Amino acid sequence: MTNPPVSQYLFISDLHLGQGDREKDQRRMDDFIAWLRTCVTPGTHLVLVGDCFEFWFDYREAIPSRHFKVLATLRELRDQGIPITFFAGNHDYWLGPWLERELGVQFASDDLTMDLAGQRVWVHHGDGLRSSERGYRLMKHVLRSPLCIWLFRWIHPDIGLRFGYRWSRESNARSREIPHITAEYETVARNKFAEGYDVVILGHTHRLDIRRLAEGTFIQLGEWIDGRSYLRFNEQGFALCAWDGKTQADYT
Repeated sequence: MTNPPVSQYLFISDLHLGQGDREKDQRRMDDFIAWLRTCVTPGTHLVLVGDCFEFWFDYREAIPSRHFKVLATLRELRDQGIPITFFAGNHDYWLGPWLERELGVQFASDDLTMDLAGQRVWVHHGDGLRSSERGYRLMKHVLRSPLCIWLFRWIHPDIGLRFGYRWSRESNARSREIPHITAEYETVARNKFAEGYDVVILGHTHRLDIRRLAEGTFIQLGEWIDGRSYLRFNEQGFALCAWDGKTQADYT
């Protein structure tokens, strides 16, 4: 079977599946699965731009049971020939070979350059890009090291996942204390425009915005926790969208 040519790209980030109480998380997951089955049709390239999960560690054999339905749905999409690109975020940066092997997704550990209708597009989750994040970049390098991953694998998954979710809750509490940082991310975008990019797409900030600057277009993807937002690109260009559980509506 020949896969249809890609006619639209869907970008989504910061779902944080596994966050909070089970009831809210279940609704968030159910909405995501409904969106996948409704909007991610043949001819779509799905790009998950980090923090799909509140916490993920790539154990060789074990997977978190609460994510089974989402993983199964993504596998169904791949079986239909739909390409999926999966970014590591700051909550799930221990993604890796399991997703590639079992789901058949393309794994982007850091950034990705795309050509969309002649536009040079730079995509990144958004963590560690600001000049004030030197300490975080060092921590990220250590935690992603082969030694750290090898050591964590010796922790039983039930204990390791419990620790990971607790660490994520504390990280969320700290991030709420960060002051307004949009200007810093605009600087990041302008630096990429100076390198020849036309569009910069970031997750991580949980802000929903398209800024058409003089040098290029800067897009922040928002989040799925409350906003149920995502970005669509097709022959009409870029549009920020929202999902209400049954249909999609354009923000822009």
